[in-house]
Amino acid sequence: MVKFLHKFDLPKRSAEERRVLDEPISQEDILAVIPSLKTAKLPRMDGLPTDFYYKYAGLVVDKLLEDYQESLRHSTLPPSFRKALIIMIYKPGKDPTSASA
Repeated sequence: MVKFLHKFDLPKRSAEERRVLDEPISQEDILAVIPSLKTAKLPRMDGLPTDFYYKYAGLVVDKLLEDYQESLRHSTLPPSFRKALIIMIYKPGKDPTSASA
């Protein structure tokens, strides 16, 4: 992996940036990010709409922090973080069984 990455001229982080990035995730970090989540018309993979996180950030922050810390400890994301929901939006007046729809 290191050999592969050396092929690219990747930006270098300063000592201060590396220090900040190496700090543990905090409740404050999570609470600061929640307002920047895009409003979704549909629920997220966890079944909760973004508005839920806006309204109940204080109630979910401990569980989110626990999940993120667990992910960092084990260098893997929980299965629910690795799923995606794809919804087909068909064009009006087109045959939904056709590849051109």
